[in-house]
Amino acid sequence: WSNQNEVYQLFDTQNQEITEWRSFPYLEIKSQDYYGYDDYVNVIRSSDYEQLFMEPVSLSDAQCIRLLNQSPAYGGFSDAEKLDVDSWTCEVLETRSEQFITHISKSVEYIVVNEQVWTQLQHNASLFYQHHIQVNNWMDSADAVSQFLLLDEAESIHSFDAKVMAYNQMQKENAVLFYLLTFLSVIFYLGAFILLYLNLFADIEVEKEKFKQLYKIGITKKELRKQLNAETALLFFVPTLIGITLSFFYLFSMIQSEGGLANNRSILIYFFSIVSIYIAIMLYLYFYVKTKLFKDVWNGIA
Repeated sequence: WSNQNEVYQLFDTQNQEITEWRSFPYLEIKSQDYYGYDDYVNVIRSSDYEQLFMEPVSLSDAQCIRLLNQSPAYGGFSDAEKLDVDSWTCEVLETRSEQFITHISKSVEYIVVNEQVWTQLQHNASLFYQHHIQVNNWMDSADAVSQFLLLDEAESIHSFDAKVMAYNQMQKENAVLFYLLTFLSVIFYLGAFILLYLNLFADIEVEKEKFKQLYKIGITKKELRKQLNAETALLFFVPTLIGITLSFFYLFSMIQSEGGLANNRSILIYFFSIVSIYIAIMLYLYFYVKTKLFKDVWNGIA
């Protein structure tokens, strides 16, 4: 980027501070796969690899490192010991799968080579530069990103992506889904409560007759209340606890492939927030139902 000061000033005017600017060149080599479709591979220098991962590497002219710019959970690549890149063959010292940069190129596959091989491969490849700009508060950087795209030099960008743009797009796409799921959840919740309510009050006359006989042989008002509360709690909270437990194990199995619980604490916070709201509403309904049930039964036998 020829005029970085212009970009720094632009973000400063939008109250955004650029905390890091990383850039490196890469070669895009086009080939054809087994079925005759276009296939691409990206080639980067070992010196740029050292800057990206902050670790030294030494490669001969016949050696390379294979980088897959994606989460290991996606897989889909074999652990090949040798690679053919534009009639050049190399021994793969290591295959590394992790998303280390924003995915903006045509391929997620990067091959790390030394300087001599890099120079040799330039003749039949397209040269591009990747710039990765990090700001202090990306969630408020939408205006700064929009102004950045209006710069003269930005017109020559081959491919562009911004975290805030992807986030805003996701918010728009998920808005309808969110309201739909909320509506269905409310309907489901009301349906579950109505079923519980009907289950308790459909045979209220039978309950009155049962407790009337117990009252005649000496059951007290306190004992009657205690038994009715136990029956009501069993219907309300046993299914709830089973559902929460199954949901937690299902959530746990889903996020295992994304780094486990330690790397997805926000998901756990959302989960327990929803569970807390659900239990709070269920407690309110439980106290309402048990109070009404006791009054109806007691009025029928007293």
